[in-house]
Amino acid sequence: MNDDEFAEYRSALTRTVRTKLELCEDEGCECVLWVGALDSSGYASFKMKGTVRIVHRYVYEKLVGPIELDGEDDVTVDHLCEGHRNCMNIHHMELVSRSENSIRANDRKRSGYRRSK
Repeated sequence: MNDDEFAEYRSALTRTVRTKLELCEDEGCECVLWVGALDSSGYASFKMKGTVRIVHRYVYEKLVGPIELDGEDDVTVDHLCEGHRNCMNIHHMELVSRSENSIRANDRKRSGYRRSK
């Protein structure tokens, strides 16, 4: 993602979120990183109108649309990029059922994959 794309990306988000996003500077990295506080699991959150929101879910909803899949009641956003659980790049996220997300998490653990916070 270049600087112009990043500026456009950020413009659709609230100021609170926008000011805490940075482009990853590692060579070949295309992550959009949350540089605010993370919870103990490595997820970012913020308060909006008195309600705590999970940042990657908020970003997905603002830039892509509702978090829903045909025929699925229990849907979540899976982070696909390796090494950055705090990535907010919508191209590094995929909607999946919670059961699929659990399967993927177990597969990642078995393969020795470790996410950084």
